[in-house]
Amino acid sequence: MSADDLLAAADRALLLAKRTGKGRVAVANPDAEDELARLQEADASPAAVHALAAAIDARDSYAHGRSEQVVGLAASVAMLLGLTAETVERIGHAALLHDVGKLAIPGDILRKNGTLDVAEWDVMAEHPVIGEGILRRIPQLAQLAPLVRHEHEHWDGSGYPDGLAGAQIPIGSRIVLACDAYVAMITRRPYRGELSQGDAIAELRAQAGAQFDPHVVEALLDVLGVAR
Repeated sequence: MSADDLLAAADRALLLAKRTGKGRVAVANPDAEDELARLQEADASPAAVHALAAAIDARDSYAHGRSEQVVGLAASVAMLLGLTAETVERIGHAALLHDVGKLAIPGDILRKNGTLDVAEWDVMAEHPVIGEGILRRIPQLAQLAPLVRHEHEHWDGSGYPDGLAGAQIPIGSRIVLACDAYVAMITRRPYRGELSQGDAIAELRAQAGAQFDPHVVEALLDVLGVAR
């Protein structure tokens, strides 16, 4: 290598070390180049996530503000369960985009001030599958697609779209489901009032082992500062 090439390679290794945490040592070699390329490709993910999130907020006023609450709770629960930093970030992104499929739901259904009828519910129930399809078309976000598809699966197998149960459901989907349900319960809607925190917590406990992963509920209650 020339002196300039050697300095350029060292600079790339230094950049990788800085990007991946304090105290990291990186050697200038092809593996380091591959890792740096992956990190640079992933840099597009946050921008894509927030662009889609803005589209969801514009389409569904109910989602505005609520999504950030779900993200905060989901990330905290994931950390409490001991998941890796990378997985926590992925779950946070999935929490922000779990309703992305609603971009394709007709507005009269999405904004209906009342209970959906059977036909309308059948349309609405397609949104996790639609969301999966949207995310798979964006290379930087494709890893979120399974979490979004299975966010409405229930621990006891009674959910949709695939009727998965227990540990068959991705852990990120289980976390987002419980956190989203809690935020939904304490949020006022045009056709119903909000529940008190106590009533919402009682519902989480009642559905642990049925709709929700019991371990996720325990972690969520800890995040909320609720004594068991």
